[in-house]
Amino acid sequence: MITQSALLAPPWWLALVLAASISIVALQFRWLTTSGAVSAAVVGTLIYWLGGMFALVPLLIFFVTGSLLSAVVRVRRARSKYLFSGARGAAQVWANAGVPVAIVIYLAIIRGHVPVYQLPNIELLYLAAITAVTADTWATEIGILIGGKPRSLRSWKHVEPGCSGAVTVAGLFGSVAGAIAVPLLVAHLWQLNSAQFTLAAWAGLIASLADSLMGASIQVAYRDGEGDSLYDVKPSPQAKQVRGYRWITNDTVNLLTSLVGVIAALVLMRAATNLFGV
Repeated sequence: MITQSALLAPPWWLALVLAASISIVALQFRWLTTSGAVSAAVVGTLIYWLGGMFALVPLLIFFVTGSLLSAVVRVRRARSKYLFSGARGAAQVWANAGVPVAIVIYLAIIRGHVPVYQLPNIELLYLAAITAVTADTWATEIGILIGGKPRSLRSWKHVEPGCSGAVTVAGLFGSVAGAIAVPLLVAHLWQLNSAQFTLAAWAGLIASLADSLMGASIQVAYRDGEGDSLYDVKPSPQAKQVRGYRWITNDTVNLLTSLVGVIAALVLMRAATNLFGV
């Protein structure tokens, strides 16, 4: 029988069994590649074991909703050449979950085996990191699903759906919805108050907007031939890099987006303390 204490601070083997089971199911649904499933099992084990059972919930919300939205888009519309195939590989798993994993490892080092959601400030940083990548994912998928011609934040010219650094009204709606969804769905479980809920949502939204700015500026982009289309990944040996830094890929930007979510939460917490004394 699994006790309440084991659920809050589970043994590593229970964390591994649960995380591996979820990864195998995701692999069967083709939401993960084989390397992605292995990475997800490692991520889930660390999060569940070091952060507590409920720490896994927001990460599952991100992964399941993002995968379902991606699947719906694949069925309803032709996929853009800019969008990922729907099955996340190891790099994508770590880009989206690397910061939350770092937070629970840091917490385990400095505080021991304490569930992340039992420490108010730490839980907001953790939640903001996941809310950020959820808002970004929802923005992309809902933007494609609903439609509209995206505009590049760099030139304000129309570009193809899914192009990094571009925005649509539908995508902005998706970003807001994703930023609200994660703290809303864990509010009761984590016992968030209205101020914590609002802070996590704002941090995620700010980070999602930062993702678009990074996609339009520092993320690498290639042009193949004489056309106007830009690519996140070099499509041919002849393609030329036209902006950004070669090492700043879409996965790098996703990792930075999660980190921006944490920084935004820190700034908002400091501002709330100075203004309201909370």
